[in-house]
Amino acid sequence: MEIVAVVAALVGVVLGDRLAYLRERATRKHEFVRRQVEEFYSPLAGIRHEIRAKSELRVRISSAADAAWRRLCDEVRDEAHELQALSDERFPEFKKIIEYNNQQLAGDLLPSYRKMLDLFREKYWLSNDSTRQHYGALVERVRGGLESVGKGINSLGSRRGAES
Repeated sequence: MEIVAVVAALVGVVLGDRLAYLRERATRKHEFVRRQVEEFYSPLAGIRHEIRAKSELRVRISSAADAAWRRLCDEVRDEAHELQALSDERFPEFKKIIEYNNQQLAGDLLPSYRKMLDLFREKYWLSNDSTRQHYGALVERVRGGLESVGKGINSLGSRRGAES
């Protein structure tokens, strides 16, 4: 009888220890996932959402300005002096849009991408392997954006002479 009691007590201790270990492991896993979401994935998604919204707005504004400029040019295409007059009179309005878009890229979008890179570097340990595979593409996008800004991405401004 005493052996049964001792064995039962021993089984109870081993089972209790195993259950405590499993509970602790699940708690640590849950805490890690919580930190991943709160400290890495949620901020990363928020920055990405902001970049997408601002980028879509830039594209809509640029497309509308480009369409308007083309319509104006088409109206006077046959008359070189009228085209030059249009360019002299109206292009400054369009140039402001171009400059604003360039400022938005340099002042808002690229710094947001840099924030993503900083977050990736600082919280790399919280990222999943599948996420880490995208780090190189993010670095390339930021570097490409910086090079574009460095070269002066005044695309409509550089096309001005070709269209006038």
